[in-house]
Amino acid sequence: MNLLFITDFLDTGGAERYFVKCENLIPDEKLQIYTAAKKGSFVQYLANPANFTAISGNPITNLFVLFWLIVRKDISAIHANSLRMLFHAILLKCIFPRLKLIYTKHNVTVLDHHFPPLLVFLLTYFVARIITVYQVQADELAALGVPAAKIRTIYNGVDLQQFKYLNNRQDKSTKTIGILGRLSPEKNIPFFLKIAEKLNGESYEFLIAGDGPDRDKIEDIIKQTGLEDRVRMLGNISNPDDFLASIDVFVLTSFREAFPMSILEAFAVGTPVVTINVGGISEAVHNEETGILIESHSEDVFALRISELLRDTDKAEQIRSAARRAAESKFNHQNMIRETKQVYLEVLEERRM
Repeated sequence: MNLLFITDFLDTGGAERYFVKCENLIPDEKLQIYTAAKKGSFVQYLANPANFTAISGNPITNLFVLFWLIVRKDISAIHANSLRMLFHAILLKCIFPRLKLIYTKHNVTVLDHHFPPLLVFLLTYFVARIITVYQVQADELAALGVPAAKIRTIYNGVDLQQFKYLNNRQDKSTKTIGILGRLSPEKNIPFFLKIAEKLNGESYEFLIAGDGPDRDKIEDIIKQTGLEDRVRMLGNISNPDDFLASIDVFVLTSFREAFPMSILEAFAVGTPVVTINVGGISEAVHNEETGILIESHSEDVFALRISELLRDTDKAEQIRSAARRAAESKFNHQNMIRETKQVYLEVLEERRM
């Protein structure tokens, strides 16, 4: 049984890490996975590079490439890792009606906002299974009219062997506060810099890991606000486990998120999380238990909660331990892979019937 897994751009991001984990860990003697994406830095992490096909930013060209891949490899199902790739898959299904489609819905899309009836139509009549990465997302789709039997909630999972828990934290005179992700508008990095301004009188260093289209804008803000001595931009990092383990607090300030992998990775290494409450984050971060959950983008509140956490070592230790237990029991990659593989096998079995 051959499955084609497609995504937009194989570069830094939670959806891309999800893609790589599935490619690495799901294939077995009964299930062969072929992959296609626009090349990016994450190509190096593919376990089966011989099964990877590079596509471009041109959808017409991509359709031809994917068409011949389906023919040559006798593809039975396509797993689309984004809405754009789902449109590709639907067009291909019109040519190959027996293809089964799977869609992982990582984010709120333009169809959710502006054309929900079209989204419901596409998911109901073309897609065999929809994987949502948090439960509220599944409930929202069902409320819109997508058949609940098609929907599976599978939480993102972290590799606990790679992201090892750091038992003994070094007591540093300068505390580090970090953020990790693509430097794009929805990540709201300028707000992170406002927090740095609020905490200007403290012995804190602020680290920004990642790259993206907002890099120049962020660098300009750092210069304009005089934060060059307190904020460091690290660019893309190859070892997020080392970065997360090296900081004292992980902060997430996004305007929108689904179910961020970076939060689960911080859970695993034992770095306390202070985050805005958007998307499915509250299904992982329980306020004052597994992290600090903040309801609005107030730099005053963020600054206060970060400084409280850095001063109260007992509270920080309780949060670290509870977050690691949550990663071990609920958000580990073995669960994610097992449940995703089960969806694949269900869909392929339906195709054979």
